Amino acid sequence: AYGVLARLLTMNREYHPALLAARKALALNPNNAQVRFAHAFALTFAGDLDEALLELDEVARLSPCDPNLWSFMIMRAWVLLALERYEEATDWARSSAEQPNSVLWPAVTLISLLGHLERFNEARAVYSRLREVDPDRDLIAVWDILPFRDPEHHSRLVEGVRKARVLE
Repeated sequence: AYGVLARLLTMNREYHPALLAARKALALNPNNAQVRFAHAFALTFAGDLDEALLELDEVARLSPCDPNLWSFMIMRAWVLLALERYEEATDWARSSAEQPNSVLWPAVTLISLLGHLERFNEARAVYSRLREVDPDRDLIAVWDILPFRDPEHHSRLVEGVRKARVLE
């Protein structure tokens, strides 16, 4: 319950209470991948990126074949994007997108990353596939739901989509 609370508080941009709830969840169940992911989730959006990467390593160690693997991978891609490690982030976003149950986040993240890397043809191909399944998605407004404390991290995602030249 504390892990779920941590994620809800994070989405509400209540970072300190979210981290407290995540740490309580960890104290109660340190070997649960979903609890670890809730902690990584709170750390990522609160801006503690190095600790978030360490926590995501633990998530992967505890549950390497988890049904939510795509979300673990995209969280790592967001952390790496915030750190401006675009090549590495692209690999994680692509791996996330290849998971059979992934949703829109890997595709829109991949478009942003490919824009930063000026790989426009690849970005257009991802955009085209996304439009086949989700033709009305606003690729700029979609980022507003993510509760990054640091506005620069949010800006990097939006800027990458614009750089990708898929909206022209």
